[in-house]
Amino acid sequence: MVIDKPYSNTEKTDLIGFFYSGKHHCVVKGVNVITLYYTDQHDVSVPINFRIIDPDEGKTKNEHFREMLQQVLSWGLQPSWVTGDCWYSSIENLKFIRKYNLGMLFAIENNRIISSERGSCCQVQAIDCWDESGVQV
Repeated sequence: MVIDKPYSNTEKTDLIGFFYSGKHHCVVKGVNVITLYYTDQHDVSVPINFRIIDPDEGKTKNEHFREMLQQVLSWGLQPSWVTGDCWYSSIENLKFIRKYNLGMLFAIENNRIISSERGSCCQVQAIDCWDESGVQV
């Protein structure tokens, strides 16, 4: 076993760079990793898929998310719900999840255009009062 200090010089290590961190709410230096977790009804949470983002690959985090989800579904995993933060709440991702008949719950930014009725659209921030039971959009 070897323990060594990895280089944090972005010129010497390809995968180290500057990335926005949702945890820190700013740009930080590090390795950009996204992880798909599975949580059961007993609150046991385990990582089931991950990607180390290589900027030279040219894929977005959303493309990686869809590939990761499709891969775990091909393994036979049958989640009831897919949840995520607003970074992953793009219409393309939501339609992808709906294609597999999975429930979904995502945070959305307040400037997002939504529709609870066909033909009627507004920004999230324009809704004064939300029903406590939630609103399907």
